[in-house]
Amino acid sequence: MSVLTDLKARGVEDILITATDNLNGFTQTVKNGFLESTTQICVVSPNQEFEQIRSMEG
Repeated sequence: MSVLTDLKARGVEDILITATDNLNGFTQTVKNGFLESTTQICVVSPNQEFEQIRSMEG
């Protein structure tokens, strides 16, 4: 991922923790570039998601 490549180019040597919904394998991508990183997978409550969609529909 270009974001992680850019971080490395700017001198970031290690990411200690990430929080992600694992979009397109982001967890594994971080692990490949920053071996010591720990990832917290975020889960959105189905009710929250439903309420967001409902409020957008009016």
